[in-house]
Amino acid sequence: MPMKLQRPTAKAASAASAASAEPAIRVYFLEVNRCLHDASRRFIRRLQRSGLVVVKLPHKTAYRIERPADIITFMQMKRALALGLNPQLGSVILFSATTGNAWVMSNRGNRPGVFQPV
Repeated sequence: MPMKLQRPTAKAASAASAASAEPAIRVYFLEVNRCLHDASRRFIRRLQRSGLVVVKLPHKTAYRIERPADIITFMQMKRALALGLNPQLGSVILFSATTGNAWVMSNRGNRPGVFQPV
């Protein structure tokens, strides 16, 4: 009796494609005001030490960040960004090129240090 071939399930297909795919890299763009000690090079080094790939864009305080999703979480990235800013005056606007979402964090006002969705 001939053997019946079974169609692969969606779960098996997604597991096979995930195993062959490269690790997910999320891309973000950010604009920073008042980084710690007003030193953008130090800010870049701090982010690179936390596991992010940072490229300074031609605009003065704009950066492109690549976050390997398997190495650093979104929460860890937000924490690294917040620690690189001036505790009284620093602010950042963060755009996700992957999802299109945007967040603003300001150390002024009634919610300092909190990333608020825009």
